[in-house]
Amino acid sequence: MRRTLLTTLLAGVALGATAAPAAAVTLHAAPRATATALPCAEAAPCRIDYALAAAAAGDDVQLAPGDYYLTGSTPFAGLPDVAAGVAVHGSPTGPRPVLHGEILANAVPFLRVAGRLSDVTADVSIGTAPDIAYALSLADGSLADRVTVHAHGRAGKWLMACASTGGAIRNSVCHGDGPGRVDGVNGITGNPVTYEVRNVTAITTAATGYGVHVGQSNKTTTMNVTNTIARGVTADVSATAGLAGGRATMNIAASNFTTQDTAGTGTGVIAQGTGNQVGGDAPRFVDAAAGDFRQADGSRTIDAGVTASGNGPLALGGTPREVGRTTDIGADEFVPAPPAPAPPAAPAPTADPSPDPGVAGSAGGGPKSAETDTLAPTLSTVHLARRWRTSARLRFVLSEPGVVTARISSMTTTRCGKPKPCTRLRPRGRITLRAATAGRQALRLSRRLAGRRLAPGLYRVELSAVDAAGNQAVAKRLTFRISR
Repeated sequence: MRRTLLTTLLAGVALGATAAPAAAVTLHAAPRATATALPCAEAAPCRIDYALAAAAAGDDVQLAPGDYYLTGSTPFAGLPDVAAGVAVHGSPTGPRPVLHGEILANAVPFLRVAGRLSDVTADVSIGTAPDIAYALSLADGSLADRVTVHAHGRAGKWLMACASTGGAIRNSVCHGDGPGRVDGVNGITGNPVTYEVRNVTAITTAATGYGVHVGQSNKTTTMNVTNTIARGVTADVSATAGLAGGRATMNIAASNFTTQDTAGTGTGVIAQGTGNQVGGDAPRFVDAAAGDFRQADGSRTIDAGVTASGNGPLALGGTPREVGRTTDIGADEFVPAPPAPAPPAAPAPTADPSPDPGVAGSAGGGPKSAETDTLAPTLSTVHLARRWRTSARLRFVLSEPGVVTARISSMTTTRCGKPKPCTRLRPRGRITLRAATAGRQALRLSRRLAGRRLAPGLYRVELSAVDAAGNQAVAKRLTFRISR
């Protein structure tokens, strides 16, 4: 039934080709649209399969947000190619178009891209018939930018979320789950090509599979991986040259991964550049179990990538690609929460000729009134062991009741384009104490912070305090080292 429908649609494209304007046009598609005739205007959008089939080089296909199905809740078995020179996209910042698919034929992609695809989500599974399939397949010279692919595996089957035969993928999430083998990013071809993978979050939690894999038979292939988070089950990153004389090389830099392997009778090479985060703490995500791979506060991948024009101007979700000191690792760019609003200004005191014993500096010397308090609290006699292994006490004296916060950051020395190395701080978490009285106070610091274990190394604690009137104390900073 689907083949008959697509044949009819394609025939309609052929018959209407002479009526299409010669200049490049924008074709609009929407989830529940039924139109299968040009012009596919915004006010009267077409079906997505018709719009893709009708688009020619130079055309633009605008996808309205929503869930795209063949009919009702039946997913597409496949969609027409994104042709060379065609741009297919949703909105960088608004709700996304979500393409639903189930691949029913062996060794075919759900969506093949020869042009450009951006700001689109694909949710794709593999049926019972295929042994191997591709959710998204990039042809040589193509680009996938700010794309999210969720690929759901099946026992005994091999599914690739983002497969490539020579294209580039950036600012995107390639995620696999379920039984069977699912790879996040897989560049595999018998041709001598070069792949580009930049600012990608490639993760599989399937039974087996790689985060990022490059493969070749008997020729030479190179995959350049930058600013990428890779997590797999078989291995995080892998290079395979299947036949003698073949060479598969992965050049990986400024990326986060833990495990790696090479295989095949040829030569598989994983060449590490600078800035990699190998092992140690895993990246922190908002909700990885639900497929939300936005970075959470404190993730070590924040401000840890390299800035380059090849990264593109926008990260996944439409945020600027560089927020903070430099580009993040992964598809997402972390945007800190805005600071809490300042407390409202205290009302002017009413006229009173008699001294108020509740105001600091008055004759009575009693507790300060929040309405007239302009005196900031002070932190003094701050002490913390310079080196400890499991826990330590941060002791200090607070001049008045208030809320005390200790913010912990790791300290690493890195090259920053200057003659001398510089120190980079990465937030790891904070501890808060509500002190009901003035005087001596103590906070217990532990290696278990914000649900994670701090690695051995150098850290800084910044101690701050605010009183009931919103007056801020001068912060105190100390460094300490966690021993092995």
